[in-house]
Amino acid sequence: MTVRGIAINLQAVTDLFTKLSSDVDVGLVPDGERAALGVGCGARFGTGFAALDVQGHVKASNVAFTGAVSRYVGNLHVHVANARALLASVEQVLKNYRSVDGVAAALATSTMTRSGEYSDESTSSSVTALADGATSNLAPPPLPSATVLESTEIAWGRAFDVQRMKDILFRDDLNEAWNQVSALRLLGHALENHYRRILELRPKLAAIWPASASITAAEAQTKLDDHAKSVWQDALCAQTTAKTLDGIVSAIATARTKIAPIHDRWQTVTVDFVPNDWNPAAVALNKQGRQVMKELDSTVADLRTQIYWPAAANHNIQDPGTTRVISDETNSGTPTSPRSGKTHAATSALPSSKPVPPLPGFSPSEGPALAGGTGSVGVTPITPPSTLPVPPGIVATTPYGGAWILPSPATSSTGRLLPFGGQPSGSVGGLGAQGRSLGSGATGSPGMMGYPMGSPGAAGAGSGIASRQRMATEQWQVDEGVPPVIGEMGPFFVEEAEIEEEDHLRQDFEDWYNRYMLPWNEGLS
Repeated sequence: MTVRGIAINLQAVTDLFTKLSSDVDVGLVPDGERAALGVGCGARFGTGFAALDVQGHVKASNVAFTGAVSRYVGNLHVHVANARALLASVEQVLKNYRSVDGVAAALATSTMTRSGEYSDESTSSSVTALADGATSNLAPPPLPSATVLESTEIAWGRAFDVQRMKDILFRDDLNEAWNQVSALRLLGHALENHYRRILELRPKLAAIWPASASITAAEAQTKLDDHAKSVWQDALCAQTTAKTLDGIVSAIATARTKIAPIHDRWQTVTVDFVPNDWNPAAVALNKQGRQVMKELDSTVADLRTQIYWPAAANHNIQDPGTTRVISDETNSGTPTSPRSGKTHAATSALPSSKPVPPLPGFSPSEGPALAGGTGSVGVTPITPPSTLPVPPGIVATTPYGGAWILPSPATSSTGRLLPFGGQPSGSVGGLGAQGRSLGSGATGSPGMMGYPMGSPGAAGAGSGIASRQRMATEQWQVDEGVPPVIGEMGPFFVEEAEIEEEDHLRQDFEDWYNRYMLPWNEGLS
């Protein structure tokens, strides 16, 4: 009897695909689920930048990365579905082979010659065909073009003061962003490991199930190669983008470190300088802050060209049965932040959704604004001018503190003092084309524009500061040889009560300042 067809070792093929199935169940799926949970559905850096009307480099990176991670997670679902469908298809083929194998064995036993219709595929045999040139090398697809969105230069030095720049930088929990770096790396490694398992399987599969002599084998190997190439592209994109993300987050962390002492100095300008020095000091600090933000923009502008979106994966393998895919709701653990050692949830609620507004009277961008962007704005309760905090006890006319309003096109050419209690309550007249002054508060103090130091309403302010400085520097003569006199001791709690009252006054001042001078920070700690 002559048996035509290809002799294959069914058990050997079964063993190879069992190993691949085990890799999917033990490696790709659990690691992929953990990675997908950690990557989430959006960028966890640059929240303050993303809320701005103008799209700078950090905001463009945030948008590009958000789209990229969505593609990564979506592709992961498809990769798992394709792997399971391929395994199910091969299992169905092997099942058919075993069935035909039984028929062929019966035919051989009865010394009957096989019909030509059965000659396309053979049944199991001890004969093993030689490999038809398959190697462990599989040419990977090239990296896709990086997604680079249009962006514009932000007018940091004109449209944003130190307080605004600091608040933009500190909108994120960077541990969450670094956690996303770790998750993206995990995804890249999980996909790479799956790809390498396929490379190990391909030459062995070609040796026992040659594609050159079998339509079914050729189709299975083609689908396996297409799946491997798609997985490898995602692995390479994920690992490259993870490195890019780490660089962006590190740049933001560096900018935070630099802006923090500048902001601390901003908060104390009105304590260390006389009023004539407050404005120049604020200008100098704004220049320092602008340099920090410019350096950040420059770094991110270079890095964002390495944010890759892999090509959308296709369901190119038909599963004869039901396919299980990764569920977005599956919670199998959260990756650990490599910087903090702590675990974090996949998503975190933003403490405030209010964008940090530009300074009144200035455009937030340098050069042509993007379509839909904003021009200069006026002074409103939600866009207050640039101010320096004046703590209680610094100026005689504002013993409970206040705000020094820095000059700008929307306010005035000189500084203005707004005593504690002044509240923005709407427009009550103009200060230039864009600027608007605001009404006075319930205490009868000046409105948002306040009054200049040394004006009739501020009588005694200069002398109050001078006397405060004199008390700190002047040496007072003390008579010697006077017998000490000890009076009656007062209640021990008087001093504590005074300290507690001072704490309340300072807290009231800080609450007022944060509410009306920094309204975008509502809800932020």
